[in-house]
Amino acid sequence: MKCRPRLSARCVFHTQRAGSDRRCAVRDQRERRRVHTVRATFAFARKLTSAPHTIVDEDVAELRKLFSDNEVRDHLSDLRRQYV
Repeated sequence: MKCRPRLSARCVFHTQRAGSDRRCAVRDQRERRRVHTVRATFAFARKLTSAPHTIVDEDVAELRKLFSDNEVRDHLSDLRRQYV
């Protein structure tokens, strides 16, 4: 897998070394995971602040797939302090 054009500027270091495509693929995978995590967190926060009565166990379970129990608790307490 080749570096995508938008990442080529960040991957200049890797272009001169063997295995550069693998490193860029790992970086892309981390970036996709991070973006998914941020989107899921914001979606939950949006739902919690706009329609808290619609939050169900499955919504919290989605967060628990992405974060540890302590991190979920911290996110929820941060949201509670900011919006309640």
